[in-house]
Amino acid sequence: MERGPVLPPGTENESKRLFHELEVHQIELEMQNEELHHVMDELEKSEEKLTALFEIQSGRKFASYPQWQTFNKMMKDNHIVTLAGL
Repeated sequence: MERGPVLPPGTENESKRLFHELEVHQIELEMQNEELHHVMDELEKSEEKLTALFEIQSGRKFASYPQWQTFNKMMKDNHIVTLAGL
């Protein structure tokens, strides 16, 4: 069975084909990278909102408990920011 001519790996056509494949993969990776950065930005915004809500609620719920006040004082004495202190 005879097939068409098989080009050796080092030929110009093979190089062009491989170069084109690399360009396509590069474009795909750039698009995925953009999408990843967009999702990361959205997650960061969500995290900031959730953290702010948690801090507000934590301060309201725990600030009145004596154990929390003791913990809060200990943290402040050690120069560590606490949720209730915000």
